[in-house]
Amino acid sequence: MKRVIAALVLLSLVVIGCAVSLVVGQREFDYLIHLAETAEICYRNGDTDGALAAAETLASEYPERTRHFALFLPHQALTELEKSTASLPLILKYGEPLDFTAEARRCRLMLERLWDQEQPSWENIV
Repeated sequence: MKRVIAALVLLSLVVIGCAVSLVVGQREFDYLIHLAETAEICYRNGDTDGALAAAETLASEYPERTRHFALFLPHQALTELEKSTASLPLILKYGEPLDFTAEARRCRLMLERLWDQEQPSWENIV
């Protein structure tokens, strides 16, 4: 009987850990997606300073907010996203500003796709 109780306790800890990681992941990805979308919208509306502020915030927040995601997300995707987020402020400051909208959209779509791939849904399980 003690083994059954121990197994149930371990199973419930795993389930709680998974639920917490999903909630935290959703919150972090929503925030990062919002920043990328804000940068894109600000630039399209002509607010270059607002777009630069959002892009710099995204570039500085991304490594901090995704530090623990390397435990369960593909490293290559995280590295590619980090390159994309780090390049956003540089494109706006020193590069071709017209490329900024495309790169911000690319960054947002990569964030959305990465999080969608981690959702426990039938498409991802089967």
